[in-house]
Amino acid sequence: MGMKMALLRWSISLALGAPAVTLAVSSRAIPLMAIGATEAMGAVLLQPRQTRVAGAVLLAASLLAASAFHALSGERPPLAFLVYFAALGVVVKPC
Repeated sequence: MGMKMALLRWSISLALGAPAVTLAVSSRAIPLMAIGATEAMGAVLLQPRQTRVAGAVLLAASLLAASAFHALSGERPPLAFLVYFAALGVVVKPC
C-alpha cells in the first residue's frame, strides 16, 4: 500500500507541479503567478511526511483559486480538479 501511495503522491506532484512552475514564471498576471507559485510549493511539500498536510492544503487552495479564476473568466473549471481534490484526500491520510 505504501508504494501505491508514494506513486499517487508523485503523480499528483508532477501533474500539478510542472504546469504550475510554467504558469508562475511565464504569466504576466500577478494572480496567475501567485496561483502557480502556491501550487508549485504545494507539490514540493506534498512529498515529505512532515509537510504532506501543508502541501495538500496549498494544492487544494491553488485548485480553489484556479477554479475561481476560471469561473470569473467565464470558463468552466476543469473536471480534473475534482479528481485532484479526491486524490489529495487519499494521500494525506496516515498510512
